[in-house]
Amino acid sequence: MLDLSTLKKIGAVERFGIDESVFLQGEKGDSMYIVLQGSIAVIVNSEFDGTENQLAVLKSGDFFGEMSLIQDEVRMASVRTLENAALFKIGKDKFEEFISKEPKMIHSMLQMLSKRIIKVEHLIDEKCKSEKCKDDEVYYDE
Repeated sequence: MLDLSTLKKIGAVERFGIDESVFLQGEKGDSMYIVLQGSIAVIVNSEFDGTENQLAVLKSGDFFGEMSLIQDEVRMASVRTLENAALFKIGKDKFEEFISKEPKMIHSMLQMLSKRIIKVEHLIDEKCKSEKCKDDEVYYDE
């Protein structure tokens, strides 16, 4: 595990109140976060019908925002606090240093990304069942 002095060199703690936005879907991503305290909702607004879907609730030890750093893309979801929260923010410029000093994080990220993909697939399946989608109506980016 990284010691406190190393952590201070790669990021900083940010505090958020209840129901505060950390970032919005579609924004350019320049950092990732690790939840130190509190709970966080990950929310996606559907491109199909505009509905808001809560994908996950993250708690202490969970992380988010890494996808935009890995892919250099805009944020794929919005994130907001459900209660007072303390988050450790790691900027894009320190991300590679962070994962090189903490290689177990790569494994954790892969596990989390896999779980997130499965969750999204289930949400799509449920949406299609409720709306009687045909197989050819669901498209995936490759």
